[in-house]
Amino acid sequence: MSPVFPAGECNLRISVYQSSVNGVEYLSMCLESKDTDKNVVLSDRSCWCLFRMSVLNQKPGSNHMHRDSYGRFAADNKSGDNTSLGWNDYMKMSDFVGSDSGFVVDDTAVFSTSFHVIKEFSSFSKNGAVIGGRSGSGARKSDGHIGKFTWRIENFTRLKDLLKKRKITGLCIKSRRFQIGNRDCRLIVYPRGCDEFLYDFDAIRAVSATMPPFGVS
Repeated sequence: MSPVFPAGECNLRISVYQSSVNGVEYLSMCLESKDTDKNVVLSDRSCWCLFRMSVLNQKPGSNHMHRDSYGRFAADNKSGDNTSLGWNDYMKMSDFVGSDSGFVVDDTAVFSTSFHVIKEFSSFSKNGAVIGGRSGSGARKSDGHIGKFTWRIENFTRLKDLLKKRKITGLCIKSRRFQIGNRDCRLIVYPRGCDEFLYDFDAIRAVSATMPPFGVS
């Protein structure tokens, strides 16, 4: 594991290890969130991050290895956010350690990550009053709840331009959690649209945190 480095409200580190996937040995690589400040409430710390993890080729004229991913990191997994994102099958070990590959030279390998953390602000207010009750037959009616969740993302166009440059489609940005009734919910934003829609536009939807968003695997 690498030394810890800051990314928004979180502290991240590169983790590299070896895994066997379907009988094939792979180099695995991921980003992990690591809390270093015990005085901060962990559940309040999170950041949404688009990141690229790379293995640098030390052979002149050869290509580096890159893979892109994204997600919301948190200092722990109590909020339902990620503490680790990456790949068990980043690249085959045979390609990584091959004598002519250029990734390992003089028993030295170079790993790097670049990342874009969105600058965001969110607030949630709600009316604690419950609208509802029981009908004359004794059947319970659905409770009503009144509230407002506001989520501001700055430099949104810059993120869209970066996604277009890297030819990334179907990506979604997930907000922090907020509660409607007894359900944990989030806003999900697709900066370049998603497969459910015919056109390239900003698609916004709300989902329960207990249900997977469509268009995302």
